[in-house]
Amino acid sequence: MRGPVAEEKCMTEVAQALRDKTAIVGVGLKMGKYPDSTALELATQCYQEALDDAGLKRGDVDGIIQLAYGYDYDRFLEAVGTDVRYAYQGWSHGRFIAPMLQHAAMAVANGMAKAVAIVHGRRRKAYGQTADTEMWRQGLGPHGESPAYGAMGPVFGAAIAAQRYFHMYGGGSEDLAPIAVAFRKHARLHPHAMRRDPMTIEDYLKSRWIMEPLRLFDCCQNNDGGACIIITSAERAKDCKKPPVYISGMQGVHAGRQFHNLTLPGLGVAQQEVYKYKPTKEDLYADRKSTRLNSSHTDISRMPSSA
Repeated sequence: MRGPVAEEKCMTEVAQALRDKTAIVGVGLKMGKYPDSTALELATQCYQEALDDAGLKRGDVDGIIQLAYGYDYDRFLEAVGTDVRYAYQGWSHGRFIAPMLQHAAMAVANGMAKAVAIVHGRRRKAYGQTADTEMWRQGLGPHGESPAYGAMGPVFGAAIAAQRYFHMYGGGSEDLAPIAVAFRKHARLHPHAMRRDPMTIEDYLKSRWIMEPLRLFDCCQNNDGGACIIITSAERAKDCKKPPVYISGMQGVHAGRQFHNLTLPGLGVAQQEVYKYKPTKEDLYADRKSTRLNSSHTDISRMPSSA
């Protein structure tokens, strides 16, 4: 049997073998309010934008990865009139974007496809409902959600984990404020950002609770939109319309009984066991200029940036 060190070495060798062998060559993006468009229509529009961005035609793409909600990859392919030799479908959560990018890169590097498009389209009405299709499919939600207790989305699991963390290591909602402020600052640099107005620590602290200790500005804004990324080989990328973005490394999603996707190990919700965890310096969020508690607490933490 392989030990942890041997397995880690094997994974590292695989990652090194794929280094810079593939590249992102086209991107399509829509964010905002599109009341007259379906999720499928938004996905097809982003797909065409990505093709135009890369200087490719629909026939140049022979792989598809669909991050779907309300339609499957075969329905998308019917809509765009394309046949492929590699197809895969994944969840539409934010944390699955990187793994799907990895799937695309590996498919291209292994010769399963010449170019793979990762596509997603969504309408805001599809999320956060009591009868959320995904919640029922996963036994009332993967993060401890249960309509019987008023828990309707992933924010429930994140809030419970945050409560536990602050109980164990100190701190509170105010320590999350600099994260939301930093995210808004970065968002204002993006032309497609939904919110471009500045935000201060005081603005954050005045925002309403969603579920303590998480406030409105700790949560992602729900909106209509779609996105598409096209990945091809590094060699083929040289002939595309714009300079490519090479994929130099990748990291899988850690999962298991002790993991909750929005927190550090040991803070899983429904599945956790007692886990003695002491955060390292790398785990901690410290903005000593912005948070009042940093002067008296050494173990102040942040929620990971996927929130």
